[in-house]
Amino acid sequence: MNERTPIRTTTTLVRVMLIFTASCLLLYYCSRPITPIQTNTPIELSPGLKKLLSSDIEEANPNTPGERFEITDCTRPGKFTIVEFYSLFSPACLDIEPKLELLARTRSDLAIRKLNIDRPEMRAIDLDSPLAKQFHITTLPEFKIFDQDDKLVAEGEAARREVELSILRDVSKKVLPADQSTNSPGH
Repeated sequence: MNERTPIRTTTTLVRVMLIFTASCLLLYYCSRPITPIQTNTPIELSPGLKKLLSSDIEEANPNTPGERFEITDCTRPGKFTIVEFYSLFSPACLDIEPKLELLARTRSDLAIRKLNIDRPEMRAIDLDSPLAKQFHITTLPEFKIFDQDDKLVAEGEAARREVELSILRDVSKKVLPADQSTNSPGH
């Protein structure tokens, strides 16, 4: 018999006990009711934090997903507006969602409006919906970009490239430290 066997058994037992203890603590703290802090003083957020927490990104058709839509109803006069056609079942749409959120938070001159192409009864990407057919949507996500005067300035592949470049350019300035945003690994 190997002399290491009791040590391995003890180590395994200790690991199991630690996992059990951590699980019990997690269960205890997660099941406790949260008591709100009682204060008469309203919490004031700094202007920088207010700007970070606010973004102009909205679901444009929450009550009528997949149905025909007048796109100019969702543009924002005085701001550039990116209209994103998306599906909850599209991995590419799910992947770009947090990036669009960051982009909206970094640009005060930008509004993002999301149009869901999926009809409620569908359980897959619905490229046959009235909305998808109305705007000839064949790939997702699909974008249309409007200027501050609500004029269409880009759509299709050109709009997709512009959105991707804006994410790279504007979000990287805010997220990466200054010395990392301009240097690439190859330089």
